[in-house]
Amino acid sequence: MFIIENKHTKVAISACGAELMSIFNKQNQLEYLWQGNPKYWSRRAPILFPIVGKLKNDAYAYKGHEYHIKQHGFARDMIFEVVEKLSETITFFCRSNNFTRSSFPFDWLLEIKYTIKINTLIVTAMVKNKSYTNSMLFSIGFHPAFNVPLIKEKEMHEDYCLYFNDDIKGDRWMINNGLIDTIRKPAFELGRIPLSVDLFKDDALVFKNLKSDTITLQSMSTKTGLNFRFNSCPYLGIWSKYEAPFVCIEPWWGIADAVNHDGNFESKEGIITLESGHSFSCGYEVELF
Repeated sequence: MFIIENKHTKVAISACGAELMSIFNKQNQLEYLWQGNPKYWSRRAPILFPIVGKLKNDAYAYKGHEYHIKQHGFARDMIFEVVEKLSETITFFCRSNNFTRSSFPFDWLLEIKYTIKINTLIVTAMVKNKSYTNSMLFSIGFHPAFNVPLIKEKEMHEDYCLYFNDDIKGDRWMINNGLIDTIRKPAFELGRIPLSVDLFKDDALVFKNLKSDTITLQSMSTKTGLNFRFNSCPYLGIWSKYEAPFVCIEPWWGIADAVNHDGNFESKEGIITLESGHSFSCGYEVELF
């Protein structure tokens, strides 16, 4: 376990998946990150790479070959190495190997950097195509889960709302056995989603091309919460297990296969094409209050 901290914030990260383990606010003595209770969901904040979501039949076709990858990819279970560690920042990396090439035939480097500035955690991912000749196809996303409620003695799950800074209303794309359906339904209005125990009974809320770049998760009773910021994010997931005391806010640069997808990786919705030697960066910030 690796720790970065300042006088306001303490963050813990595991080498396994370069996954966040804790986001602790020293000012109010609250843990903001879900702690992985296996009764509901044992993960905390996995990195999604080289796919986001589920492939149809857990498979895809590329250049005449069929490959198999489970939901959200394999990076979340790989052991990362540390590039650099200072008191308030740490950078991890992993790279392609013979195991990854058996399901994802590309040469790549993935770096995950965590930095804290006062009460804000900044998370950045960088994917580099290490091939000298071939382009690379991939998706990437983040899956952090936050405790709801934050103050268990004073609040309930239903005290919390998600507030969108630049969307008054939004439609969700329905999920059918892990795949994106052709059906859309209204998901919120007045720029907010009140949390409730049955909000996720039909799986995640999946959005495409929202205008917002900040979502605020806040208690209506104590005003405790966080600002979750992201940029140029074409897809967003909001998810929890049914009746679980957490909520995930998930910026995605990629999305699960559609129910009618033909399995061709090159025509997959949201797939990113990265030319030889080029890099792609994305990330998010969490401001605690």
